[in-house]
Formats: sequence, structure tokens, C-alpha cells
Amino acid sequence: AGLTTADNPLKVVVLVDGHTGYEAFGHVQLGEPMSRNYAFAAPVWVIEPQEGDTAEDQVRVLGRGTAFESQLSWQIYRLKGPRDTGEGTLAKGGTVSISAPTGQDGEFEFTQQLGRGSYRVFVYAEDTSGGSQDRQNPDSKVFTIR
Repeated sequence: AGLTTADNPLKVVVLVDGHTGYEAFGHVQLGEPMSRNYAFAAPVWVIEPQEGDTAEDQVRVLGRGTAFESQLSWQIYRLKGPRDTGEGTLAKGGTVSISAPTGQDGEFEFTQQLGRGSYRVFVYAEDTSGGSQDRQNPDSKVFTIR
């Protein structure tokens, strides 16, 4: 959640049932300090809002991503309620720039005023091949405005 970067990786120790020494996937020994391999980072990652967050009258969307021409698309859908698993009704949409050159990982941030209710935000890359209208590498979070 923005606590670490590729230039300053943190190390963690993974415990299973509070103990070291677990062999995950039949060959990965857990219990020693490990750091993230940024080569395997998700192409789009919404950090805020977190799933289930509540805000007053606007949502701040913050995340990391990699995209063609350093730009991602976003859509906010109004839901029937916070447990609505559908997509809902499109409330707002747009694009947001990434703070990095094309093809490199960078941060994005935008804020939107919304009425009271439950919403789902999608952030994704556009299909630049022209062959599909699908969201590429989407991440989404449900949040509530009160």
C-alpha cells in the first residue's frame, strides 16, 4: 500500500499457523525473510479505496499501474448496495495518467464527487489493438459514500 518501492524493498517472513518451515506448493520453503519481485507486480493495482471503505462526499482513487502511453481508464458504477456483485449503473468515467514513462510502473490518483450510495470503481488499461472492448488487467473496489 505504498509502503515500499522497487528501490526500497521490505522483507517479510511468511508464517503458517504461526510457524516457520512450511513447504508451500511442494517446493517453496517458508520461514526465511523474503522480498517482493517487482517483475511480477500486477499491471493495475487500486490501493485506495480499499474494499468496503466509506467516505463522506468524494472518493480518492490511488494506485499503481503500467500502461501504453502512460494512461489508464476508469469507470465508477453505482450499485444497489455494498454487497451487490453486479456491475451496476455507470455513474462516471474517464482516464488518468500514470507518473511514469510508457511501459513502466507508476502511480495514479484522481478524486470524484459522488452522491450517497454504494459504488464500484474499475481501473484498467484500454485494448490498444482495436480488437476488443474488454478491460485489460482491471482492478476494482467497492466503497460507500455516506
